[in-house]
Amino acid sequence: MPKLTTEQLRELYPVAQVYTPLGGYDIQRTSRRITALVVVEDERGGRDLRFYSWLKKRTGQQDGDDESESGKAGYRWKVDLARNSVVHWNLRELAIQGNRLAKKYNVKMDDF
Repeated sequence: MPKLTTEQLRELYPVAQVYTPLGGYDIQRTSRRITALVVVEDERGGRDLRFYSWLKKRTGQQDGDDESESGKAGYRWKVDLARNSVVHWNLRELAIQGNRLAKKYNVKMDDF
């Protein structure tokens, strides 16, 4: 797989601008939801392995306005609370992929 640019990774994993996504593992990806493990780097170079869940929401949804500033309805990814069911997840594979990401990007993990 070719190395992705920061912009491509940010499209895949829309983390806050204070973080740079380095890589990730999709637990679930649909047209409306992304659930993933993502390695991020902060502005000082610190790295962390994080669990994220995003929902695609209509812009202007909070104030009841169905249109964006440009006058056209749109959608954007919004971080969601982690309240999804995990019964369909392969937790063994999730642990394996989390460990692989941590090793690849030098994220210190507690040993079990």
